[in-house]
Amino acid sequence: SLMGWGRGPGTMIFPDLLIYFPYTLILFLLTLYFCWPALGIASARLEIKPYDKMRWLYVDEVDVCADQRKKGAGKAIMRKLIEIARDTGCEEVWLGTEVDNQAVNALYRSLDPDDVAQVIGYAYKMD
Repeated sequence: SLMGWGRGPGTMIFPDLLIYFPYTLILFLLTLYFCWPALGIASARLEIKPYDKMRWLYVDEVDVCADQRKKGAGKAIMRKLIEIARDTGCEEVWLGTEVDNQAVNALYRSLDPDDVAQVIGYAYKMD
């Protein structure tokens, strides 16, 4: 269960955030604090594809504290998210980032992804 993830070493889950996101299956915020200060945060949500009912984890944000960068914190956060995906029966983890963000692209490639795709993003402002 969602609450169970918060009981593992080094994690805190805030399930009360679910009330703010009624259109997602499950949203959680993961804070890794193996030492103080915190390593960083990640937000992600579990999704189910409507056409084949495949469960997957969408990683919305991984933010490593500035003083923890280049120390393995980002990799620790991503490994925890991948572990959560496995533990909840997900078939894949998906995330995106900017093409020119060399540091984070190096991190994600170091985790041996099965696919690296070029994606174009569109934004529409609501005036």
